[in-house]
Amino acid sequence: MEEGFTPPSHPPPLLTNGQILSFAAQGHMNFPLPSQLQQSYKKVFETANQFFAQANETKSKLYPNPEGRPEVGYTNNVGEKQYLTLRCRTHPDMDLEKHVRDAWHDTGMLLLRVLVDLAYAMGLADPDQVWDPVLDGCLTLPGSEEESTTTIFRVFEYEPLSGVAESHVDIGLLTLCVCQGDGLQVQHLTNEGPVWKDVEGPTLLAASALQSLTGMKVRAGRHRVVANPKGRSSIIFALRPSLRHEIDLRVYGGGISTSPKEFWGKHTSARYNINASANERERQKDAILKRKEKTMKYAEGTLEKVVG
Repeated sequence: MEEGFTPPSHPPPLLTNGQILSFAAQGHMNFPLPSQLQQSYKKVFETANQFFAQANETKSKLYPNPEGRPEVGYTNNVGEKQYLTLRCRTHPDMDLEKHVRDAWHDTGMLLLRVLVDLAYAMGLADPDQVWDPVLDGCLTLPGSEEESTTTIFRVFEYEPLSGVAESHVDIGLLTLCVCQGDGLQVQHLTNEGPVWKDVEGPTLLAASALQSLTGMKVRAGRHRVVANPKGRSSIIFALRPSLRHEIDLRVYGGGISTSPKEFWGKHTSARYNINASANERERQKDAILKRKEKTMKYAEGTLEKVVG
C-alpha cells in the first residue's frame, strides 16, 4: 500500500447517476440482488410455503394476529390471500425465522446504501450518517416486540384469480418486492402519460414517507397487483422509520418540523391498509373520508367566523 493512502470513508456508490435520477423521478427500479441474498430469499420462500401449508389453527397459534390487525402475525383473507408479517423474532429456532433474519440483515444493508446514494445526490449534510438516527433498530430483525420498529418483513401467498391490490403507494421509506409469479405492476411515467408495466425481477419502490421527508425530491412509486390465473407468492421488506429518537427531520430537505412520532402518526392516519380484508378496507376508507369531511367543515366554519 502506498504511504499516505487514506481508504474511503464509505463504500462506493451502489447506483449510477442515471439510476438515481430515474429512481427519484419514477419511484421504482429493477433491483437485481447479490447471489447470497437471492439464496436467502429462496430459502424464505421454501420455508414459508411449508408454513402456509399448515392448518389455519396452527398458523394462527404460532403467529397470533390480535384483533385481526394486518401489521402483525398471520392473516388469512379468505378467497384473496394469506400472509405472514414479522416485526421481530418470536420463534428463533424455526428455520423460517432464521432465513428471514439473514434476508432482513442483508436487505437492510443494501437499502441503506441506496439511501446514502440518494443523500449524496440531494446534497444532504453528512450523507454517510444522516439516515442513522431514523434507521436505528430497523436494519436487523429485532429480538423482541419491545425492540421492534415500524419496519416489517411480509410473505404473501395469493389465490389464483384473486388477491388483487388496487393502485397505491407504500407508507415507509423503501420497499423491496421479490415475487414468484406475475401480477405486480408499477406505474411508469412517460411523455404520453403514466402506463402500467409488469415488473422484471426484484423491484425497489420509494415510499411516501421518503417522498415527504425529501420534499418530493424522490417520488413514491405507485404500484398494484393484478390477478394471476396461477396464483403467486411474494415477499416484501418494508423499511420504515425508527421512532426511537427525537431528531430534526428538516435535515432531509422536506421542511418537516414535527417529531418522528408525530410525523409518522399523521402520515399513517390518512391511509387505509391495502392488505386488510375487503370489508375492513371499506371501513377504513369510510373512516378516513369522514375525518376529511369533518376537517373541511371545521375549516369552513373558522373561515366564516373570520370573514364575518
